[in-house]
Amino acid sequence: MGEIYGGWYCEDWARAVQCYERCWQWDPETQYAARFNAAKIYEERLKNRIKAVELYNAVLLKSRNPDEVNQARDRIKALTGK
Repeated sequence: MGEIYGGWYCEDWARAVQCYERCWQWDPETQYAARFNAAKIYEERLKNRIKAVELYNAVLLKSRNPDEVNQARDRIKALTGK
């Protein structure tokens, strides 16, 4: 659902983030890229850097996907300088 609401047709970013949040609320160990995708929306569309960094940090802790972890680490560095 997050991809549908966040897609080019709907562009309902708040609803997309809400759907992604439900994904990890219902399954805290989900391996879907819900946290990463929500972080990207917060960063790129909603311009909420603090929430984006928070979710990128959650990706570092929860994700088993090395590409996702590396991208999250890069985004944290770009957003915080650390």
